[in-house]
Amino acid sequence: MPDIKVSVVMAVYNSEKYLREALDSLICQSLKDIELILVDDGSEDASLDILNGYAAKDGRILVLQNKEKADGAAMARNLGVSRAKGEYLSIVDADDFFEPDMLEKAYNKAVNEKADVVIFDAYRFDDTNKADLCRNNILFRDRLPDGYEGKAFSPEDNKDELFRMTLGAAWNTLISAGLVKKRELKFMPFHHADDFEFVYMAFALADKIAVIPERLMHYRVNHAMTQASRVSEWPDTAWEAMLSFKKRLFDAGLYRKYKTAFIRTAMSYQLFYLNAMKNDESFVRLYKKLKEEKLSELDIADAAESELKDEELIRQRDLIMNEEPEGYLFKKLHNLPPFDGAVSWKSGIPKGSRLIIYGADRLGVDVVHSILWYQDYKLVSWVDDQYDILGYPVLSPDTVLNKEYDLILIVSGSSEVFRKRRSELINKGIDPGRIKWQGR
Repeated sequence: MPDIKVSVVMAVYNSEKYLREALDSLICQSLKDIELILVDDGSEDASLDILNGYAAKDGRILVLQNKEKADGAAMARNLGVSRAKGEYLSIVDADDFFEPDMLEKAYNKAVNEKADVVIFDAYRFDDTNKADLCRNNILFRDRLPDGYEGKAFSPEDNKDELFRMTLGAAWNTLISAGLVKKRELKFMPFHHADDFEFVYMAFALADKIAVIPERLMHYRVNHAMTQASRVSEWPDTAWEAMLSFKKRLFDAGLYRKYKTAFIRTAMSYQLFYLNAMKNDESFVRLYKKLKEEKLSELDIADAAESELKDEELIRQRDLIMNEEPEGYLFKKLHNLPPFDGAVSWKSGIPKGSRLIIYGADRLGVDVVHSILWYQDYKLVSWVDDQYDILGYPVLSPDTVLNKEYDLILIVSGSSEVFRKRRSELINKGIDPGRIKWQGR
């Protein structure tokens, strides 16, 4: 295969339950000029037999075996990358599955925009209920630069949110193989988050980054096989991965430029791990490490509010620095600030703004209550399609035409509902720039 456009690298460990679905969705990709490098990482089930069976039927498949014993997928992924011959790399997991045009759309975007990195959105696929979850928590559109849908942008165009545009996983990115090899990017030997440094260093080193807001793959959640479901076993990874990333930024001469982006991401990452701990021992161990040492080493402890920016990050940082683990857990258990959900929707909305809240489900009620409680914003009106059933104070969406306001905040966990309501408002003559979305 002389002209391989994309090398797909998949590390495989005891994945027989999902492996065929993943492989079927890859070999049927509309982009045919690809190679699949499948690295068995010491599986003890039928995974290797399945890989060899597919390789016997498709000449684009190369099966490798990682002979060295290691925790996590890093070594297997690095082995696969070292054998890749394509222009771009797609690093995928063996328990996910993919839209048939994922690689074609990502590759064409990369070529047309001359981008080193392409990021796209994904569904979370609930393995228990066998259903896609349309949540805005993989590609964070409110952290992308203006005009991202129209053209690629440089890292400096989004330097303060560069590492919070998406989760930091490799599976929803396409990355230039030339960039990876030239900069010697590697997956790090951590139990979890081995792709964090690989992906975010690619962001920082890229000339251009392009974004496809469409969901092109299905990230499987709610099953016991994922490393993400076992993070309590490795609490130290929370800070080890970030300190390794910080050192790599320093070595590349990029830390000062992207310090703000790093601090915000580091704090978000520590909170994710802290709140994912499933036993008291792991929680207390990580909490004390953060409080006593690691928030300082990560430059979070003394970061100015303007650097953290996000009010939720600021309040939880301050809580960790001033409370013992028991106090933190008490406030979380009883839904006390900063765990009352009152600040999660405020990102990007200037204090004092006059707001119309569109949506009266549970999420809408939470937002309205927080406005009335904290008094940081002026509630102009509360509207919903079901106003005739809900009754006062919920009014008809038509009333927004007669109100003076700064922003209309559409509150819904569904992106489809948001798009429908936004379209209706625009058709009524509302300026699209004055419409925002808050989804859970």
